[in-house]
Amino acid sequence: MSEPRARRERSRKLCRILAAKVREATTDGLGRWAPCWELVRAPSQAFLDALARWERTGDERHMNVAKERALDVLRAWEAADQKYRKSARAEPHPVP
Repeated sequence: MSEPRARRERSRKLCRILAAKVREATTDGLGRWAPCWELVRAPSQAFLDALARWERTGDERHMNVAKERALDVLRAWEAADQKYRKSARAEPHPVP
């Protein structure tokens, strides 16, 4: 089992990696689209819960679950991005 400080740092590293992957996979401005947050809320919470369990216990099985949940989060952001792009195309644009 690793020390609590090392576990927290490893958690932060995983979060930074996930954030970078989300940025790479999604359209700029997605986070300002309100429906996005409804789409990513549940997978994000499941990821954070799994990460917190790992930080508390140091059990690698919990880290493996956290990594799986991170992939769910990434997929949720990608799905939200697809909906965002579809809605942007569907919204009427004002004619100058």
